[in-house]
Amino acid sequence: MTYPVEIVAAEPAQAQIAAGHAEWPRSVRFLASPSSRKVASRLLVARLEELEQQARWRDLALLLRLLRRQHADSSLVLLGPGRGKSTTASIGQLQGLALLSKSSTPGSKLDPYIVPDEAAFRRLMLARFHGAEKQIVASASIEDGILSVWSCEPRLYQLPVEDIPVLAALGEEALRAFEVSETGSRIHWAEGDVDINMDTVREHADADYRKKHQDEHRKEAARYGKAIRALREKRGLSQKRIPGLSDRQVRRLEEGKTVPHLSSLRKVAEAHGMDIEAYLAELAKLSGRTQSRGRR
Repeated sequence: MTYPVEIVAAEPAQAQIAAGHAEWPRSVRFLASPSSRKVASRLLVARLEELEQQARWRDLALLLRLLRRQHADSSLVLLGPGRGKSTTASIGQLQGLALLSKSSTPGSKLDPYIVPDEAAFRRLMLARFHGAEKQIVASASIEDGILSVWSCEPRLYQLPVEDIPVLAALGEEALRAFEVSETGSRIHWAEGDVDINMDTVREHADADYRKKHQDEHRKEAARYGKAIRALREKRGLSQKRIPGLSDRQVRRLEEGKTVPHLSSLRKVAEAHGMDIEAYLAELAKLSGRTQSRGRR
């Protein structure tokens, strides 16, 4: 499924070149000013060197405030230097200034984003086209032990590297040798063959998301626990007749207090006289019925 998108830029043709497609579908429009039509996503775009040429660095925060007030439902990004071009200020310095400007717009959930390169801009575009802004990584960086990841909303997520054990185990040089996949579905470290995605990042960096995720896990465990119990009772087995598992372990599974390991489910399946594939299929059916009854 695709979504109508507007890219608003002073030079629409340049923004289209940066987006990396000779021709985008009609649902993606590159305009010099916003239209009045309703769109799924609107992206306000400016080139850093254009602002610099106009000697407007001092006015950057004001510019961001004005754009945000006029188009509160729009995402704002500033493109880094094009090929063969440079700016007098670093991307990091400008990003800091852009984030400071956010405080002047109470209630804004999105962060003004300095896009470091055209690859990140293409990921922003593709995420909007497919309605996957929260799932796609735009860019990432590591500084002073902090992993900073921009989603395509855009929104900045930051977390200590040490919070993710597989990354904490890497040396400093290996830690910095990462790449964001072309589609933005993952960040990859060649040493250790480590991959993380936006779900992993939010799990560690966003307390609200983490609580929601944990609540979902608990509900899922409880739903499958009821299915495990229903199938056991249907087969006429007691909790004490599962070889390899104590009745306490079986009880915890059925109460949804623990997420079952595959090895535990194999033991339960064998006690039912079923192979693991058939057992899991039956659990899926029963858990689906339980969920349907709960929605009535």
